[in-house]
Amino acid sequence: MLAAPTIKTIALRAIKPYWRNPRDNREAIEKVKQSIQAYGYNQLIALDRNDVIIVGHTRYRALDELGWKEVSVLVLDLDDKQARAYRIVDNKTSEYSKWTGELATELRELDMSAMQPYFTEDLSELLGKSMGSEGLRDVTADDVSKVEGQLASRFGHASDVYKRAEKEVVCPDCGKVFYLQGS
Repeated sequence: MLAAPTIKTIALRAIKPYWRNPRDNREAIEKVKQSIQAYGYNQLIALDRNDVIIVGHTRYRALDELGWKEVSVLVLDLDDKQARAYRIVDNKTSEYSKWTGELATELRELDMSAMQPYFTEDLSELLGKSMGSEGLRDVTADDVSKVEGQLASRFGHASDVYKRAEKEVVCPDCGKVFYLQGS
């Protein structure tokens, strides 16, 4: 059983990046710097017992560029093989996550101009504003039911649609997910 991580404060210059970091994070450094400046340093860098970075290389570089001298870190009780594996697993598992329809709701309630720097997509297009989706605010539950009925008659029962689904469409206003067969 692994020991619980400990938190310590360390000089940034005492932290050692892993010499064979499997992730090229150069393009993310500026975004992480902006995030730290806007919201703080809230996700600690994880080190091994020798102060070598296990996870947090991008945060380390961002803090260095921001001129930080000291930083709180997590020290993990992992052996060398576990630390090397965790470096990969920590970065790789995020690829299994995907945004839900709630993203549109959250973005609409926040200042999109403050959020735009963190996205490669244009948020107003992502939310459908450039396609005139403001009219969707008038869509009723009956309208959605009618469309669902049309989709069911065209593609079969919902369970069949899910099995054959090739494209997931999320309504930018209500977050309802529709699955459409590609043509």
